[in-house]
Amino acid sequence: MPAEYTCSFLPKFSIYIETKYEDNCGDSENIFHSDKILGDHEVSFLDIAFDEIPERYYRSLEDPRFFSSAKTGRGPLREGWRQHTKPIMCSYKLVTVKFEVWGLQTRVEQFVHKVIRDILLIGHRQAFTWVDEWCGESPRCPPAPLCAGPPMPPTSLAPCAPCLPC
Repeated sequence: MPAEYTCSFLPKFSIYIETKYEDNCGDSENIFHSDKILGDHEVSFLDIAFDEIPERYYRSLEDPRFFSSAKTGRGPLREGWRQHTKPIMCSYKLVTVKFEVWGLQTRVEQFVHKVIRDILLIGHRQAFTWVDEWCGESPRCPPAPLCAGPPMPPTSLAPCAPCLPC
């Protein structure tokens, strides 16, 4: 079931994100089993190590090319890591953006897709490089700082991010 994001004061704006996880490096065809999306859509592969992120979000401690996990021994990620890293898990995202306002639709939808791509890329770099902070934590008992504040939106791993079982 996809996550749906809407805005009450923009009723013609919505974002749907469906996620599936597979034990592969992104080579599944039509993972969402939908004939209607085979036509007009764009497939993007996110490389958490080598895709550029906006400069204002870059943190050397969150760069998978330089990070090495003390707990798991994973990292740093080198060129070709998607083909050579084991184990590996791919997070497939089907993102649908609708902004039904004539004259602005295409521009706004393209902008939102780019922002979502950046958010996923940055978040999944963090998931990989923060592994020593969450590895070994029970899914039912998140770290204390996460319990103290308001509910956080769910996160996931970037497409073709290495699987991180501890």
